[in-house]
Amino acid sequence: MRKITLLFAAMVFGWTLQAQTLNQAANWPNTNWTLNVIEHTGSNAQDIEADPTADANFAYDDDDTGSGSHDVIAAESPVIDLSAAQTAGENFIKVSGEFVFRNLDNDEYLAIEYWDSDASAWTLWYQFPNQDTAGAPYDNYCSGTPVSYLSDALDISGFTATQLSGFKYRFIYNDDTTGGNGYNYGFCLSSPTIFSNSSNFTAPVFTLTSVPDCANGQFSVDVEVTDLGGASGVTVSDDQGSASQQLSATGTVTFGPYASGSTVNFTVINDDDANVFASDVVSFYCPPANDECDNATAVTVNTDDTCTNLTHGTTVSATASPQADDVTGTPNNDVWFTFTAPEASLYIKLLNVTAVVGTSTDMGMGLYSGDCANLTLVNDSDPNTMRVNGLTVGDTYYLRVYGWGSNINTTAQTEFDVCVATIPAPPANDDCANATPLTLDQGAISSFISVDNSGATFSSEPDPSCGDYSTNGLSGDVWFSVQIPAGITEVTFDVANINGLTSVAAALYSGTCGSLTEVDCTQYGLGWPWTISGLTAGDTYYLRAWDYGNNQLGTFDIGGYYDTSSIADNKIEGFKFYPNPVNHTLNLSAQENIENVNVFNIAGQEVLSIQPNATQTQINMGKLQNGIYFVKAQVNGQVTAFKVVKK
Repeated sequence: MRKITLLFAAMVFGWTLQAQTLNQAANWPNTNWTLNVIEHTGSNAQDIEADPTADANFAYDDDDTGSGSHDVIAAESPVIDLSAAQTAGENFIKVSGEFVFRNLDNDEYLAIEYWDSDASAWTLWYQFPNQDTAGAPYDNYCSGTPVSYLSDALDISGFTATQLSGFKYRFIYNDDTTGGNGYNYGFCLSSPTIFSNSSNFTAPVFTLTSVPDCANGQFSVDVEVTDLGGASGVTVSDDQGSASQQLSATGTVTFGPYASGSTVNFTVINDDDANVFASDVVSFYCPPANDECDNATAVTVNTDDTCTNLTHGTTVSATASPQADDVTGTPNNDVWFTFTAPEASLYIKLLNVTAVVGTSTDMGMGLYSGDCANLTLVNDSDPNTMRVNGLTVGDTYYLRVYGWGSNINTTAQTEFDVCVATIPAPPANDDCANATPLTLDQGAISSFISVDNSGATFSSEPDPSCGDYSTNGLSGDVWFSVQIPAGITEVTFDVANINGLTSVAAALYSGTCGSLTEVDCTQYGLGWPWTISGLTAGDTYYLRAWDYGNNQLGTFDIGGYYDTSSIADNKIEGFKFYPNPVNHTLNLSAQENIENVNVFNIAGQEVLSIQPNATQTQINMGKLQNGIYFVKAQVNGQVTAFKVVKK
């Protein structure tokens, strides 16, 4: 039977309280410890995730401290007198604890150092390996699974009295030992214990190899001890109640079987000194039943877009399929689903994605037509939702789901739910010709229009100049018509209550549907509020809004407003109007014929209109309610607008 080695044993060490002269826990948080910032450059503050003087851990995030920063930081113990330990013949000092480390390169230095009082210098005692601990996260390092460590033995038999009485130790991190700007990840250390011992046994070294029996949904584990650490023998045990097994020489013992998906902790104890032991954890999952296309899991298609029917899946321990790698990402742990298309267009969504092994949840998927022996890619997606069009009703399709990453050791191994759903009818304002009127408010937006881009399709109008408008995306655009009030040349649009979308993009057009000219375009969160100047007062514009990239479904609110301070100044030479404020009659005069005069209220509604075709005219405003009005006048083809107050 083929063996699959899942994990290299990460040594976990410990001891029991026997006749040790020194056995001192740090007991973090401990105000007798000191947090030292030895070096810090750069504008960002150092990100101390846990301060051992105030917290139960020492944790640091170098990534958040910034790319332009070189950082050296340490947690230092109080003075610990080792004289009694040396007198008792316990000349070997060790430190034990647990840690999480997300390592980026070999220039990093995470270590334990001790203070040499004779030399007045810190001296390296133990350096942590420059490698990630199993499942280490990329942030909030104390949330990761801790791995235990045991430092090298420090021989104090030759220490002077000064070195013994002035002894202390520290945990130190240097993000770049070359002195450059490190910009690495980070670590978390638990509260340590320092202890003395009369022997210099090293910890047993062993590896764990899972031996699958997936036909019966189980596995066993080979524990291979490669180094007894100087002991005459070791005892191996698990945490599942199995009988312990002993070895008097290097060799292998087998434990199990265990149910697929079990996590088993193994401990190897030095038979000569129970103070020293090592332990490690192994988990094994049998490949999913739908690991290959021929065993694809059937999916029930929802009759609407609510995803009532979900099909559960997992990529944990899935293997690469023989089908071509023709999708986004790398399908090296793919699983397969199948359904019959009830409609030509469908949504496919991955929901409730949860990391099981590691921390990645970055998924990919591809949809195929044909059969498992001859598949044709229809569409693929890195986002967890995709829209597929042009399906043949009644045909069978195959869905390939996988961790997107290329590294099989770090790609997403998750549990998730698959939803295949029908697409709702397009919104009423799905195209420019059916644009929804958007009324501009004065001074600030008092009323928004709610938008749901589910069912929105792609317009026949030319693509906008921003917003990554992908016609191969998941959703389309929606349209609004905007009439600019008289006298107004500048308006502001804004969005609110964005749900399900990372960013909303929009473009404003002049002209008519089918013959539009883009005026301006905005995108990302920093693009809102969005102010456009130089508009033509009284004209109608078209506002187009869509999800940035057209790859997400959700809702948002959109609205607009104008400020009366943006009213156009009178630019026609010789044109006059008076009085202002006006009680009854507004007088207009010009050097050439006044052709048209239109009066609008603050809502943009026209309330008066005349065509005097004379150089002088009067407007009777006596019957209008008191308030602010905008007057638009055309003189020999030139247009001016101004604000008047009716009293």
